[in-house]
Amino acid sequence: MKGLISTIVLCIMVMSGSVGIVSAQNTLPEVVINRPEGLTKIIAAFKSIFKDAREPRWFYGGKNYAVNFLMNDQKYHALFMNNGDLIYQIS
Repeated sequence: MKGLISTIVLCIMVMSGSVGIVSAQNTLPEVVINRPEGLTKIIAAFKSIFKDAREPRWFYGGKNYAVNFLMNDQKYHALFMNNGDLIYQIS
């Protein structure tokens, strides 16, 4: 009987502890590109790879630039290095 009570108490403690977990999400500030002189390679690479992209929204994350955009009625996300190399693209 004592073992059963201990098991029940342990299960309740585990369940109550896991309910309080909240996932955190970091969001990067949006970058408004008014003067792209320093970003020429990145913008040129983006336009050559994603020719039909619409509504790009750029974000700066430390040393790389992320962009969210629409293409063919689908949401895309891409990450570029400072030199214009594409790191990844997710659709």
